Amino acid sequence: MTKRILSVALAVLMLITIAFTASAATDVTKVEVRGTVFDAEPASQAAVTPTWNAQTFAGFFYDLKYNRSTETMYIQETLAALQTNKTIQEKKLYYETGKALIQFKVNEKEANVTVDGEENYSLVGWQAEKWIAVNDVANKIAKLAFEMGKDDKKTLATGETWALGSGYELTINAVDARASPRQVWFTLKKDGALIDEGIGQAPTDSTSTAKQKAVYYKKATILGESDSLLFTVYVDSIFSGSASDMVQFKYAWLIDQGSAKEIKGSDIYGAFEVTQATSEKIVLYNKNSVSLSQNTETTLMGDMKFKTADSTKLRFYPKVDYVISGNVTTPSGTGTATVKGTAKATTNVTSNVTAVAPTVVAPTAVQTTESKPTTAPTTVPGFEAAFAIAGLLAVAYIVLRQRK
Repeated sequence: MTKRILSVALAVLMLITIAFTASAATDVTKVEVRGTVFDAEPASQAAVTPTWNAQTFAGFFYDLKYNRSTETMYIQETLAALQTNKTIQEKKLYYETGKALIQFKVNEKEANVTVDGEENYSLVGWQAEKWIAVNDVANKIAKLAFEMGKDDKKTLATGETWALGSGYELTINAVDARASPRQVWFTLKKDGALIDEGIGQAPTDSTSTAKQKAVYYKKATILGESDSLLFTVYVDSIFSGSASDMVQFKYAWLIDQGSAKEIKGSDIYGAFEVTQATSEKIVLYNKNSVSLSQNTETTLMGDMKFKTADSTKLRFYPKVDYVISGNVTTPSGTGTATVKGTAKATTNVTSNVTAVAPTVVAPTAVQTTESKPTTAPTTVPGFEAAFAIAGLLAVAYIVLRQRK
């Protein structure tokens, strides 16, 4: 009987250990980012009309370095009226956004070096998320799939593939450190489908003219916008490794063409309807009334919400919930919009390179010398309990062995 009890206990402890280990492996945190609270109770606030921008709502896009933002939301009703009705009447809640110029990292770090003559790209804050204005058109947007930091580097050898994100990959076909100028031949793909075979060259000297030739860029027709920038990267250096020639990249920038969408007049996004959508700005207002009932969360669009206090006196603020999982931060919801019509990216592409393969010497082995940052070990909660249970399992096993 004792042996049977111990066997059951052993099985239970094993199941608990598995459960602890599985839960410990997942480290997910939900973070609420809120805007300024508006309170209708003080008499001095009765005539106030609530307004939020990037300075008063941290969910909205803001570029600290250049002090640039694009999003604004406001209510064309006073707090006194909102307190009385606990409702925002239709066409009284407005959301507006536009474009902000952001400097390319290559232009920021390498003086006078541009991407096809452009020093900046246009960014659009949209539904408290960062998007890129396709070909500088505010109502045609796409997600930024990847952007290297201004001091980041990536080193690759022939045959190696660089996963850029959103299904995009850059594969090194050949590197020639003995040619003049030194050259690299690579392939850009999306979900395995070929986008371009490009040839890049490293700067021959430190002049701006030589560095400009090291900028590779890929353009495409996206949402009907021809010559829209899709991808750019800077060939910083090409050198001989111990087993093969190698290339070092900087300042990579990539948009996800598959995420591209056009925002049109009369499109519906949550509680909002688009009233104006141009190359310069987007304006929406609430098509129907929006509730500000006590102790509620009301979805506006995407992951944007109003949260009201559990009080008879109206007190509320806008918010966005973000889910932090490992090193990735994303909005908690899907942000799906109901759009009239379709907006699908096309794939007519052009490039700044001549499709002629360089003279290359195939290396005999593949090797990378990319330096990886060192990080402090992360303690995952839950494993202490798992180790304790493992100790109990060991004791139970010994007892069973002794009774045989």
